[in-house]
Amino acid sequence: VSVIDVATDTVSTTITVGGEPYGVAFTSDGTTAYVTNFGDGTVSVIDVATDTVSTTITVGGEPYGVAFTSDGTTAYVTNFGDGTVSVIDVATDTVSTTITVGTGPYGVAFTPDGTTAYVANRSDDTVSVIAVDTLPVLAAPSTLPTLSIGTHYSFTTPTSVGSPAAVFAVTAGALPDGLTLDTTTGVISGTPTTAGTFSFTIEATNTVGTVSATYTGTADLTVLAATGTDTAPLLALALALTLAGAAIMLTRRRDIRHPHEAH
Repeated sequence: VSVIDVATDTVSTTITVGGEPYGVAFTSDGTTAYVTNFGDGTVSVIDVATDTVSTTITVGGEPYGVAFTSDGTTAYVTNFGDGTVSVIDVATDTVSTTITVGTGPYGVAFTPDGTTAYVANRSDDTVSVIAVDTLPVLAAPSTLPTLSIGTHYSFTTPTSVGSPAAVFAVTAGALPDGLTLDTTTGVISGTPTTAGTFSFTIEATNTVGTVSATYTGTADLTVLAATGTDTAPLLALALALTLAGAAIMLTRRRDIRHPHEAH
């Protein structure tokens, strides 16, 4: 592999990999490159910082195309010689599974959300569509909205439910009173009933693994109280109006009864 210094358009170094290198792809953070070696059925893993091969992965026959999922956790390698795709766990640089596709698979690409892969099969003029198993992704704790007592609330914890879809659970702490978690969608909803601070941990689990996030916050007494407005005068006014209404009712009742008392 020739490494080119883009600033000078010159070859800065050359890295020895496997036989007949064909495809190359980089992880999303740019720290690692995978090179498919068509001639010997391997993938060379290159540490970009040192321009050295850190490990070599044995895959299927005549590997050609390579691509990473959007989260950088998985690589797909098309094996032209045996009609398969090798799925590589990037964390361990090992083949986690092998998928049978069409004849002579060449190119591979993922949808932006990383849930689907498309493999172009050169020899039979087909495209294989693969549902990709991905971890769910939970919303950052900082995105949790402010809660107000008596105001309906809804918050979706997953930004991606993963594939297959995850199951959600509260594994630590407790939701504020009045709120519930939908274990299928990960939506927390309801009307808060008790003021105070809270903390809870949500876990999302599917066949790929488990992720979790801890959310903390405060349920405010009222929206006005949350914005710093003094609610005491409003409560006093409501009480005064209530008492006045009672006095008016009593007066009217006495006026109605008075003529009968005169007889």
